[in-house]
Amino acid sequence: MSQWMAWVAGVVACAFLPALPGTWWIGLAAGMAAAAVAGCRGRPWLRQGVVCALALLLGLGYAALRAQWRLEQSLPPAWWQKPVELVATVRGLPDPGEYGVRLTLEVEKTLTPGVALPEPLAGRPGGAHRARAG
Repeated sequence: MSQWMAWVAGVVACAFLPALPGTWWIGLAAGMAAAAVAGCRGRPWLRQGVVCALALLLGLGYAALRAQWRLEQSLPPAWWQKPVELVATVRGLPDPGEYGVRLTLEVEKTLTPGVALPEPLAGRPGGAHRARAG
């Protein structure tokens, strides 16, 4: 049970870091912790602590990897604040909010030459994505 709590603590700790840790750093630390687990034979109290540290590192690595994947799905900074024309089908009702109106779109194609939309915005067959109107 304490291993799961350590894993969750690693996931939560990632939310409070000022920057995402590199995946190589997390992998190196987890590898060292795994080696320490193997070296703790005959000392169950030490082994339990090292296993919890390994679980914390794995949780941190999992959250950092998911966050990095999510950051890679954003529009490139060169295209921020520039108009991008596209053909899309509205797949949901408008949802007014504090920052504008949001709606679910299924992007069919991009009309602006040279723009490469990230995967969630480019659309998958049958997939719909939320976008802000206006």
